[in-house]
Amino acid sequence: MLQVMKEWSKSHDISLVIPLFGFLFCKPFLLEKYKVYLTSSGTKARASFQLILAYFKRIMRSIFLHFDDKPDVIMCSSHLLFDTLPGLILQFRFRAKLVVYVHLIIVKFADCDHRRGALSRISVLGEKLSLHLIRSANIIFVISEQVKSDLIEMGFDPAKIRVSSNGLDYTYIHAIRPVSEIIYDACFCGRIVKAKGI
Repeated sequence: MLQVMKEWSKSHDISLVIPLFGFLFCKPFLLEKYKVYLTSSGTKARASFQLILAYFKRIMRSIFLHFDDKPDVIMCSSHLLFDTLPGLILQFRFRAKLVVYVHLIIVKFADCDHRRGALSRISVLGEKLSLHLIRSANIIFVISEQVKSDLIEMGFDPAKIRVSSNGLDYTYIHAIRPVSEIIYDACFCGRIVKAKGI
């Protein structure tokens, strides 16, 4: 999302709504010209059911934020309820367009071993509600053709769905010259969990 924002900021003014914890983590990668609105003052990640309460507080704060300028577009960085619920309310409040990013559909992995327990069930229920709510979004960006197919299978309008490269700068990547000596054959970047397919 940070790379997407960097590209969009070349021709748009970007405001960022984020908890303090997230802001401190992302600060080295943020541009000076972003307007930042904080939804919490905590500097530590929370665990277990405290997380649900923290999300609820951040949702409520983001709904009532006072912005310096009226936004034309509300962009949700994920399709999860803690992003989409305030996004939808702000869309209604400002009569703005709504853009939602869908990276991975949790419901597709709901029966996996790592998706058991109360918190996982709550996240699956939250996602189901969120997927219902975001059908009204103006544009839905997805990271792959597979996620696009999944959404169409769920009844989403294909005309609203766009496959995005998540802000990858292919020109920069193709300009990198390969090293003469191969040090490794593969590199995996991501959480080491079953859902990543490793």
